Amino acid sequence: MRLRQIEGDFTVARYAPDAPLHGLYTREFCSITRTKNEVTVVCESDLIPAGMQKKESGWVCLEVEGDWDFDIRQILDRVTGTEISIFAVSSFDADFVLLKRSFLERVRPILRSAGISLD
Repeated sequence: MRLRQIEGDFTVARYAPDAPLHGLYTREFCSITRTKNEVTVVCESDLIPAGMQKKESGWVCLEVEGDWDFDIRQILDRVTGTEISIFAVSSFDADFVLLKRSFLERVRPILRSAGISLD
């Protein structure tokens, strides 16, 4: 399996559940999740809409190239066991893993040892 790093810095932001998010543009990746309690937006940091209640910047986005191998859950468990913040987002046709940029170099050898390349 291969992970491709999407260029740019990403931010995770929380908005009120009734937040009007119109005209949200992105270069290559954006995720919007709406629940009864909040709206969460993940996209390039310079494109994050104003009006958020809370935000966390400094994420990198890695796209899974090829089929998502369910064994990656074990790998993610190994990574999270090292106290590295990480989460996965899926669309209909693609899968993404986001982690804090400050931990990227610590994650590389873990992925490499599992046979996953990171470009």
